[in-house]
Amino acid sequence: PVLEEESPAFTIKTFRTSDGLPSERLRDILQTRDGYLWIATFNGLARFDGVRFHVFNDRDTPELRNSQVHALFEDESGRLWIGGDTGEVTWHDATGFHVVTTLDRWPPAP
Repeated sequence: PVLEEESPAFTIKTFRTSDGLPSERLRDILQTRDGYLWIATFNGLARFDGVRFHVFNDRDTPELRNSQVHALFEDESGRLWIGGDTGEVTWHDATGFHVVTTLDRWPPAP
């Protein structure tokens, strides 16, 4: 069930996996300048448009080489940078997801 509390200033709503989140264990949340909320979880990346979640993970988005998403960052150009638990870095823009190629000896995240 969705928990909803209202006050004159705002509404608090709790979302669960039954609402479309890939995991209830969140690692990072970022609102990009286009208005989407991006949510990093242990089971993928979710984009929330205010109504529904769209989930991206390593099964349906090959550029995300690890579904354990750890960190999110938006740069000055509006690109979303996505850090995975084992050191992978992916970025997203209007054309889609892109893999950052790293050296073979790139150390995994601690």
